[in-house]
Amino acid sequence: MLTLEQSEVINSIAPHRCIIAGAGTGKTTTLIQALNTIDSAIAFSFTNNAAHEIKERLEIYKSNITSSTIHSFCWDVIKELSPNTVIIKDDSGQKNIIKSILPSVKREEIKDFQKQINLLKAKGLRAVDTDNHTYESYENQCNQYGYIDFAEMAMLAYDLLSQHPEERKYDYIFVDEFQDTDAAQYRLIKLLIDRSVKGSFVVGDPRQAIYGWRGAESNIFDQHQKNYSTAVFELTTNFRSTAAIVNLANQVTIHKKLKPLVPFFTGPCQVIKISKYGDERLETKITFSNIRELVNKGELENIAVLFRKNSDIRKFEYQFYGSCITPNVWGGFKFTDYREIKAALAWLRIIDNPEDQESFVKAALTVKGMGEKGANGITIYDCVTSANKGRKGAVMKEIGMLYQTVANIDNVANVVNVLTEVLNLAHGDSINAIDTERLSRLKTLGGLGHGKTISEFVEMMAMQSTDQKQSKGKVILSTIHKAKGLEFDVVFIPFAEKEGYPLPGGDYTEENNIFYVATTRAKKKLFISYSNEATDFIDGMNV
Repeated sequence: MLTLEQSEVINSIAPHRCIIAGAGTGKTTTLIQALNTIDSAIAFSFTNNAAHEIKERLEIYKSNITSSTIHSFCWDVIKELSPNTVIIKDDSGQKNIIKSILPSVKREEIKDFQKQINLLKAKGLRAVDTDNHTYESYENQCNQYGYIDFAEMAMLAYDLLSQHPEERKYDYIFVDEFQDTDAAQYRLIKLLIDRSVKGSFVVGDPRQAIYGWRGAESNIFDQHQKNYSTAVFELTTNFRSTAAIVNLANQVTIHKKLKPLVPFFTGPCQVIKISKYGDERLETKITFSNIRELVNKGELENIAVLFRKNSDIRKFEYQFYGSCITPNVWGGFKFTDYREIKAALAWLRIIDNPEDQESFVKAALTVKGMGEKGANGITIYDCVTSANKGRKGAVMKEIGMLYQTVANIDNVANVVNVLTEVLNLAHGDSINAIDTERLSRLKTLGGLGHGKTISEFVEMMAMQSTDQKQSKGKVILSTIHKAKGLEFDVVFIPFAEKEGYPLPGGDYTEENNIFYVATTRAKKKLFISYSNEATDFIDGMNV
């Protein structure tokens, strides 16, 4: 049963509709119902999980309705229309390119340069449009070797579609989480809307706009309204949280021009608590004690402890050591960041594309006797055809022979097994001792490739590198950003200090949105705590 607000959206005949969907107001249900009323559309989401959910929830499978992430759509366009071979570079690959340009800079400086480049690309700017010399060198190297990063995808897809005006026409363009859109992505979306037959449908919430730091446009709704004179609808009935939690969220947000959320659930047992402790150690200790009590009672499905920063998770995690509760940490060391996984992926990438020089260097360095300087001066073809004498020639020959062996295996698991054995990838600090955790991770990598060709697997791993899946667990420790779009029976928000919300130098509105997102993840119980001085976002509240 749809609410009156949802029905108004579905039944509207306006060609361009903009839906401001508050937290927990049935946004996805409204989107699905709208999709079921039309024949041809593309529905954009910002994560693979969201795109899959839309596909699964469509009542009738329609071949003319496509659900996709922005990046997946762009990659499909690039593969179809680009006259050149391109190689996707993930976060790690992008840093390596910058390091090759600036070999003397430190790791933190590389991250700063990476952020600068990505923000410029998010604005739709090429190097020629800026005076950033690092960006210019980076762009030149990418063009030379056919590399593209994730920030480049929307720009390149836009250029290609501009050259092919008959491509990718849909009746409607749907965009979920519209508040997360950056300028380059919106330029692409606008191009698609302008060539669409009937109109557009965008849905999001300015109160949940928390990605300005990576280029999302803060005034995206106003831009869209100006461009298309959209009919604006607001969804306000919250089906997720208790009335107490909804009322607190309405107090937290500074977006007072938007209609407040209205709780659907108004029954008893509404638990919400704001606590002050003497210091952080006491705060973490008591918070953990409260969590342990809830877990022991077994009354609730899941509990989340949400943090503003990754470093705050580390302060809290040690409380679980020695207890019977194993925390599920979101935002820890990524699977693809482990050394042995990086090594195996590098080999798989050069099997897929022998001209991927960056991956070749990584692969070559896994062979004993090959140094970075030597690897940078040769190619995989040099190794296969090497007639060099001496130590370097022997190492090159070894690399070439290993490449020829694995290049003839079209099975990911078997390739990984050969690499593991030949290169001792599963061995720890001692060459004679197998590290069971490393071996387990390598077997997992092989299993991920089941039923896929090497090429399909390499593409899958590249596309998913920025969409890390979170696994379900009893007690989850997560940053607020990683928990966005999810819901939990119980939410704890520790360290809600004045100095933490907003972070020093942070945008006040976006910081307020982050805290709002945290409070609206809770379904039944919400606990907020601080040690010294409470954030302005909750200061003086009576709950």
